[in-house]
Amino acid sequence: MTVFWKKKSGAKLNHLMTSTAAKALSHLKEKHKFLHCNMEKAYILAYAALSLPKLSPERNHYYFLLFSDIHGDAKMLKQLYQNAKAEDADFYVNLGDMLSSLNGPSTFFNGFLDMETELFAREKPLVLVRGNHELRGFFADGYFDYMRHPTQKTYYAFSHGPVFYIMLDGATDGTGMDGLIDTRDFFAEQRAWLLNEVATSEAFRSSKFRIVLAHFPIWNENPNETKIMLSLTDGILDGNTSETRIHLYLGGHLHRFFLI
Repeated sequence: MTVFWKKKSGAKLNHLMTSTAAKALSHLKEKHKFLHCNMEKAYILAYAALSLPKLSPERNHYYFLLFSDIHGDAKMLKQLYQNAKAEDADFYVNLGDMLSSLNGPSTFFNGFLDMETELFAREKPLVLVRGNHELRGFFADGYFDYMRHPTQKTYYAFSHGPVFYIMLDGATDGTGMDGLIDTRDFFAEQRAWLLNEVATSEAFRSSKFRIVLAHFPIWNENPNETKIMLSLTDGILDGNTSETRIHLYLGGHLHRFFLI
């Protein structure tokens, strides 16, 4: 099992926010009493996830299905799933911006989780990558209550079959949250993890293929976003040897096909 969601204490968006912004967010959530909503449903989903099949390096032939930038359109998500005819996928990926903003626990379920549970998430692993819209809304720090990874991080790695996967968190939004989020320490921490993973992980170096999954492409026409992603990846993901090469980088965010 790669991912399951469950209510428990742990990392929050607050570590990216100024103290004034965090206090304001806490006040808003208390005022609107969103914290207690839908927790029973979250526990049921977490319990069901305990029986999911494991991801395994022993798996040789498989495919996965990736969703990105759904923005709460559960009907579109269902249509994409049906069009792909991906019932036999080994796992599924939410590549970020599954919602336009996080304005309460119900947005997770109405926006995509209920639909994904109906379609596949009771039986197949679901890999989660955070996008910039997951930083929007005054329930944004509730992301970890429902989208928790066992590492308690939004960046992590795993192997499945001959492939080593790296999940990165762009964790930035130039317009959302009105500039109240400061990601500099977060990016430094994530870059140190990424460097260590690439430099010392035997699983990374011995894999036949290596794939990076991130909401933001490294390069796009937005120079600020490109600068931010290069601050995370430059000099780390550009190896050209058999032990360091990245074979595929899959990103979303742009709402259109973009090939480098």
